[in-house]
Amino acid sequence: DRGTTGCSPLRHHDAVPVAGGGEVEVLGVDSVPVQDVFTVYTLEELEALPEPQFLIEEVLIEGTDAVLYGESEAHKSGTAISMAVAIAGGREWMGRKTRQGAVLFVAGEGGALLSRRFHATLRYEGIDRISNIHAISDNVDANAGEAHIEALTAHAEDNRPALIVWDTISQHSGSATENSDEMKNVLRNMRIIARSCGAANLILAHPGKDLERGVRGWSGQKNNIDALFNQRRSEQYITLKCEKQKDAPHFEPLDLRFEIIDD
Repeated sequence: DRGTTGCSPLRHHDAVPVAGGGEVEVLGVDSVPVQDVFTVYTLEELEALPEPQFLIEEVLIEGTDAVLYGESEAHKSGTAISMAVAIAGGREWMGRKTRQGAVLFVAGEGGALLSRRFHATLRYEGIDRISNIHAISDNVDANAGEAHIEALTAHAEDNRPALIVWDTISQHSGSATENSDEMKNVLRNMRIIARSCGAANLILAHPGKDLERGVRGWSGQKNNIDALFNQRRSEQYITLKCEKQKDAPHFEPLDLRFEIIDD
């Protein structure tokens, strides 16, 4: 019998003998050098790579994927905005040094509300204006929206943000179900966009019904990110706690305070 298969190391239309006589025609393709697809390092080259740097000292590492989760009134967006302003301005955040860089804030809420929150933070910090924060107030389909992913990747490559904030993951997951493996694809595409410019992702999320069981959604989410932060609100404080930090020690819990800033 004659058939076809796809053994890539072989040349097109090679004939391969088989047991019992006869031969199989192989419609193969030329092999592709691994260096054309991946970056391959020697051990010496690996040792020479620069150590990852903190965007926010002890808290957020450049080029990583972090999830910040908390209930709806835990002021997650406020924390993300204060981090974004500190990084964009090269200012300290909670007494910690930052590495200055541009920020892309992808928000699912309306632009007017997002603008008020940013301007309240700028007023509190005594900053008149800041030009290296870009915001998108539309929902992005990071699951199956190829045009969205390509457009954001092009923007990231052109503007080189150091931080991309996704507020919240449920707003930008398209038709993906939060508890399904589709969320792995959402995280993958968010990572593709960020890695195109070396940015860190800060992804906002909600907890499940049982607060003690952690972040809501797909069970593999924690294993597919680099850092996990939980923010909870009490009568006196809002506490930010590190639950995972793959490449650095966990920082001590931070007590945050939010104020209402009048127009």
